[in-house]
Amino acid sequence: MLLSLPAAADETVVWEESFDKNGQLSQLGWTAERQFEKDNFVVEDGRLQATCEFNPYKGSLYSRRIPFVKQGYIAWEAKSNGAGYNHLSLQVKFYDVLTSYTGLANGSWCRHYSWGKTDDWKTVGDVPRKGANWVKYKVAFDVDAKTMEYYIDDMENPVRIDTDVMLAPEKDGKSTLKIGNYGLANGSILNEVDNIRLVSITGQRSDAKIENTAIVFRGIAFGSYQLDRILEELKVSGSTNYDLETYGAALSPTNQFRLSKKPHPRPSSLPRYIIMADMPLGEVVPEYVQKVILHSVDRGATLLVLGGLFTLNKGEFQGALLGKAMPVEIGSPWTMKRLDAGEKIDGASAGDGRVRFLHDLKLKKDARILAKAGDHVFMAARNHGKGRILVCLGMPCGEYSNDEVPFWEWDKWPEFVAAMMNEE
Repeated sequence: MLLSLPAAADETVVWEESFDKNGQLSQLGWTAERQFEKDNFVVEDGRLQATCEFNPYKGSLYSRRIPFVKQGYIAWEAKSNGAGYNHLSLQVKFYDVLTSYTGLANGSWCRHYSWGKTDDWKTVGDVPRKGANWVKYKVAFDVDAKTMEYYIDDMENPVRIDTDVMLAPEKDGKSTLKIGNYGLANGSILNEVDNIRLVSITGQRSDAKIENTAIVFRGIAFGSYQLDRILEELKVSGSTNYDLETYGAALSPTNQFRLSKKPHPRPSSLPRYIIMADMPLGEVVPEYVQKVILHSVDRGATLLVLGGLFTLNKGEFQGALLGKAMPVEIGSPWTMKRLDAGEKIDGASAGDGRVRFLHDLKLKKDARILAKAGDHVFMAARNHGKGRILVCLGMPCGEYSNDEVPFWEWDKWPEFVAAMMNEE
């Protein structure tokens, strides 16, 4: 399954607003769709200064026509005095996507889609705690691919990516940009906006190439696996980590996980190695990220999935794109085997490289065994496109006797893993 993940060649600014003329916003080409007498939207000193007062859902709202482009991004800069900013105040809407802020100085950036019967509010990301400094925002979109990416400041990876997005022009075929006051924040809030740009992305496209780099998804038990030493053995020129984080609180014992950052859906280069250490899928590694991973493997990368209590069986691999590509059949969450004594993995000396807990999974017909622990499969591989997918069924847990060295603590473990990943 080769996926099209192209890098676009050309960017063209199709519309911009730099607020270089002073005056009331309604006198500068913007239409006042709604005006609240206590608000004041005026351009001074080369930027929009929007004083927003409390008036729930009835604050001032201004709009102007902008082109509709199918692939591109819209970017702007904003800041706030922050005083009393305890709820939604500034809103910036383009096409049918509304974004708003619950405190520019130390709050959250939100987005809202509303298509017919769909009504979807989500938090995009945390606004940097910069006080009265300017913060950059960008929303990249691809109408045909139905994706929307959100960026804060100059970060390489988006803070949020939405898929299956139905971005479309308005019914009359035209499109608008709107700036206004949501009206839910107490007090008088001075929001400032500047440098709005709508950019179209077009031109010749080409597939990203494999480079000698690594991507590491660091899950719950990643600290056990000597990942830094494995990367040294692989001799990569660089690596990027995506860490599993916990968030929120639950009344029931439900795992609430998310990635520290989101991989780009159209990377400019592809890694030679991908390691997922005790990493669950589900909402943590959504389908678009799985597609990027599989695309890299199809092009020649090697993927290694390291076992643990929060991956494979219990990691929502069953039925997922990555789960279907594994060398093993993903079973129920309880398919785990406990060995009475530590079994030595192939290549380990006496006492070293022992395993007591294994994912008890069946190999697929086209998979092959790379290493065993006694009579049990320890590591298996399967070809996928031009690359390979490896899975380590050992789990870094359990008690070991004094004369047993757990496989993940074995001094030859990084060398062993690198050899498995580089085996042709």
